[in-house]
Amino acid sequence: HLKYLLPTFLDQRTRQSGEMMAQLHQHFGNQVCPAIRVNVELAESFGWRQSIFEYAPKSRGAADYSEFIDLVLSEEQVEVSDQLEGVVTTT
Repeated sequence: HLKYLLPTFLDQRTRQSGEMMAQLHQHFGNQVCPAIRVNVELAESFGWRQSIFEYAPKSRGAADYSEFIDLVLSEEQVEVSDQLEGVVTTT
């Protein structure tokens, strides 16, 4: 099942992007993550065969992907904690 939906190439300058995000939220609700905004450094990093974190760590693209990573890690840690609550360990 779909857990996360990550929109990419969001151009906040266009009305179409805003409409697309509204439709995604309408259909998928909380599964829609904050979008990765259009960022020239993302395309350039691919050309240089580097991650965005290596190529332009202070760029909007790096910030957007960091936000997504933080979201996923925090939610996954909660799930693991919830699963471990019922586990009894003995030493």
